[in-house]
Amino acid sequence: MRKCEKCGKTDFDDADGCLDAGTYSAAVGDWTCVAGSKSVPIKLAWQSPETAPRDKPFIAYFDGYPWALVAVYSPAMEQFVIADLEASMYQGKDDLYFTTEWFGTGELLGWMDMPELPEVCKS
Repeated sequence: MRKCEKCGKTDFDDADGCLDAGTYSAAVGDWTCVAGSKSVPIKLAWQSPETAPRDKPFIAYFDGYPWALVAVYSPAMEQFVIADLEASMYQGKDDLYFTTEWFGTGELLGWMDMPELPEVCKS
């Protein structure tokens, strides 16, 4: 049985071994694996839309967007709300800002938990 050189893990979910060792953490400054002592645990797989949280912000993948967005469920609107990055020009300079957009539950394709801050970032 193969063993991960970063964490020593041998109980793999994948036949190729510990795929988590291929995650680079800028906070740690090294390649990490979620089982390692220096690692920042992050779930890197899209979760089913039906299980999306209704009580906290999360990373969302919505139909029609080529990138992930921060989203939260709005009980008042009974939809997900996102902060959408927009751009225009102001006095000849790029002007970046956020607008609010709402999406129905059927437009959510997947979601992930927001990553935890590493201890070095917490005060």
